Amino acid sequence: MWQQIAKLASKIIIIVLPVVVLMQIFCATLPMVYMDGEYAMYRQQKDYIAKETDYNRVVIFGDSRSKAGFVPDILGDDVYNLSLGGITPVETYYMLREYVENHGAPEYLVLAYAPLHLCRADENNDGCVLWNRCIYFHIFNQADFFELARERKQYDNSYMIDRDHIYLEYAMYQLYFPNKYGTALKNAFFGSRYHANMDKYAQMEAQRGYSLFGVDGVNGGINGEAKMDDFTYSDLTDAYLNKIFAYCREQNIKVVLEQLPMTETSAHVVTDDFYKHYQEYLNQVAQNNPDVLVNPYIESYSDTLFGDADHLSTEGAAMFSNIIKERYPQIFHN
Repeated sequence: MWQQIAKLASKIIIIVLPVVVLMQIFCATLPMVYMDGEYAMYRQQKDYIAKETDYNRVVIFGDSRSKAGFVPDILGDDVYNLSLGGITPVETYYMLREYVENHGAPEYLVLAYAPLHLCRADENNDGCVLWNRCIYFHIFNQADFFELARERKQYDNSYMIDRDHIYLEYAMYQLYFPNKYGTALKNAFFGSRYHANMDKYAQMEAQRGYSLFGVDGVNGGINGEAKMDDFTYSDLTDAYLNKIFAYCREQNIKVVLEQLPMTETSAHVVTDDFYKHYQEYLNQVAQNNPDVLVNPYIESYSDTLFGDADHLSTEGAAMFSNIIKERYPQIFHN
């Protein structure tokens, strides 16, 4: 009986293994065909950072609110928006280092993150962008991952990095295992995503990293902060925010930490404790880093200026970018 089982198992392996290998090769060579639309944004940013060309006097890093809010065409010809959906100071630190190595140090770095991306992560939170976007999309450098994996245990709030068998988990992404990429392949089975991804990639290039996220036109929904009781900062994101500041001092880069506006609806729902503790945190950041320009105030804009509960519409982004240009004439002056 055991011989028959062994023969059957060997036949299954002989049949299945080539299929798995072919799938891995397909996933590694044709990601634009099956990845979702956000892949094109990440890929274009990664490709641009890796170039050894194009000096920019001002670079912007942040999350999706930042990507949808800062419009380089309004801010100036020497401005590039390198923000990505879900990004925290952790990913920014490594991306900034690579950018400077290839492009040279900009004169100014503008940072802007949704408060929820600086909050202490929940232990059960599996939605972190490091794994589900940066590693999944293969845009996070291997050396940077190993550095981050080595350092993670010194932080209480390391859930965004930690995984059971972390190096095995990383290897499965690196080798495009079916359990990591099968769902994307299935979702793309009835229609190639290639043309949509290529169009988004070209749009990112043409707009110097700027992209809309929400397109509803008028949105009165509530954002992530409005669903939280309080703000408690993450020691991990705080440490990496300070790593960014230290690195910028070494490179003689001036830093601004800005805030993106909220919808009026969200602003009325966010708790007083959340506002208070978030502002206290930013004031402490400013006190500890007197060379960094820190705006601790979150403004609210009319819901009609948002495409969804979190992201500014085209009109809202234009308004915000013009306000930023007036707020920092020493930075955006062309």
